[in-house]
Amino acid sequence: MTLSQFEDFLVSLKLPQLTTLYTHIDGYGGVSKHLNYWEKQHKDEYVSTDALFAEWYTGGMSGGNCWDDTKPSYRAAYGVNPEELTDLDEILQKIRPQTSFLEYRTLTNKLVKNGTRSESEYYGNTSEYAHTYIIIKDLYNYLNEKGWLDEFSNNLPDSP
Repeated sequence: MTLSQFEDFLVSLKLPQLTTLYTHIDGYGGVSKHLNYWEKQHKDEYVSTDALFAEWYTGGMSGGNCWDDTKPSYRAAYGVNPEELTDLDEILQKIRPQTSFLEYRTLTNKLVKNGTRSESEYYGNTSEYAHTYIIIKDLYNYLNEKGWLDEFSNNLPDSP
């Protein structure tokens, strides 16, 4: 199975967490779902890649305003659980349902990346987020190296 065939397969699953991520060619700044104004002016310095992506709110600063000198205070997101890459489970269920827990854990330890980002708002307010993701090309290469994609392709019914 080629990378483009794998990508077509993922599209056929209609995965809601398939996201385009941007990274700077020099590797600094982590990943981002969106390019800000400055980054758009320098978009030739960014590389886009498809990924399974989940993000959740973790807290921030609030209370700053233009009417008085109130200082922002920290707000935590109590009771917010991290999002999971449930699409990875769906992919593996289709490609290799007999995947053991240890195989799954090895895959996620090798491929899952985590990060954080902060959005600056007016008057010192901020929103903070955490995210987890897997680059689709890395997932493809891993599944291919393990021979799981060949197993999957060999078990597909012949096309008429």
